[in-house]
Amino acid sequence: MTAVDGQLPTGQRRSTRGYWLGLALSGVCLTAAIWGVDLKRTLEMASAAQAGYVGLGLAVVVLTLFAKARRWQILMGAPADQATLRVFKILTTGVFVNAFLPARLGDVYRVFLAGELQGQTKSYLAGTLVIEKMSDLAALLVTALALMFSLALPAWLVVPLRGALLVTLGFLTLLCIAAGKKEGLQRILNRLSGRLKLAWLNDALTNGLRSFAMVSQKQTRLKLIFWMALITILGALTNLLVFWALHIELGIGAAFFVLVVLMIGIAVPASVGRIGVFHYAAVLALSVFDVPRDAAFTYATVLHLVVTLPTVILGGIFLWQEKLSQGFLNKVCGSLFKNR
Repeated sequence: MTAVDGQLPTGQRRSTRGYWLGLALSGVCLTAAIWGVDLKRTLEMASAAQAGYVGLGLAVVVLTLFAKARRWQILMGAPADQATLRVFKILTTGVFVNAFLPARLGDVYRVFLAGELQGQTKSYLAGTLVIEKMSDLAALLVTALALMFSLALPAWLVVPLRGALLVTLGFLTLLCIAAGKKEGLQRILNRLSGRLKLAWLNDALTNGLRSFAMVSQKQTRLKLIFWMALITILGALTNLLVFWALHIELGIGAAFFVLVVLMIGIAVPASVGRIGVFHYAAVLALSVFDVPRDAAFTYATVLHLVVTLPTVILGGIFLWQEKLSQGFLNKVCGSLFKNR
């Protein structure tokens, strides 16, 4: 679709509006996070951070990306020894693209390249991404539930957790149906596509649900739970290492609590690198432990750099290796509709 009479296509206008709304939200959150902070003191605290712990944090973030790549590889049904490094590169580049472009185009990129690697349909791979996101949501809920035994969760956190619980329960219900009622679902899809006269819709939904049925296999479920737990632990470990780097005397429980708040916070669409939203979420989480605002903002800034820097560097390198032109996303989107 091309612009007509100087106007942008509808999809592009929506993307542009989303970008500016995200930018505005990031600005508001960054202002709230920085309000009342002594920036000179923040700079001094950041400069005094122990480089050894920061370096370990960076290494753990890279290890987390590897763990996420292995989890995705399992969901795709790929053998353990098949192209693990390639999947890692695709996932890291997708995260990099998501950080800089709106509309989750990094996920589209991942589906496109993984389809070429694994020979799977794009709709099947899109289903694996849904399972991936839902497993992250389930990990968030389990972590929050465990924290309730040692910490009174603030009211502002309870509401989004309830929403996450409803979404997770709905998804688990769909998984059970997809695993146990395949024939019934197939008949419904056939009727739906027949009435709408859209044969591709049946193929797309069937392949998507086929990826859901993968989780019905006991071995796959156990592997998924293992990698889900490892990813969560590594995320909390990163938070803990930054505590130590900045001499903030908080333990592993606080590290998991910050992880839960950040997982909810970064789900909100924001500008490049989730700047502002990430910082405010971290400051808000640390306020529960009465951490001084200067120290909290310093922590948010250093943690953001630790989490973002490996993705920016590695994702940028991998994207350059792909030798993608500025119009590669058009090719990606076009491929999705041609090969579902």
